[in-house]
Amino acid sequence: MVPLLLSDHIGVEKIGASYGMSRFFQAISNFFGPIVAGLIWEQTGSLDYAFYFMAAAMTVGAAIAATLPFAAKAAKEKKEKASKKKQQGAVI
Repeated sequence: MVPLLLSDHIGVEKIGASYGMSRFFQAISNFFGPIVAGLIWEQTGSLDYAFYFMAAAMTVGAAIAATLPFAAKAAKEKKEKASKKKQQGAVI
């Protein structure tokens, strides 16, 4: 599912780099997640706050991911606008 979403939003020509970046950040979270949960558990004596932290991090990530289609559309429109200006400059 992730490669499909990445190819839709970023493009097939950049699928290798985009998938590699997503796996890199996943690896970072897989490494630091248990460490942070352990620190929270040691400080509070409960895992409740670790789950709250995880939920907050996932919510922030989902909010960022939700803006990707809008950012991609804006970049595409900017590129098309620049291309049209370039073509108009060549015609004149």
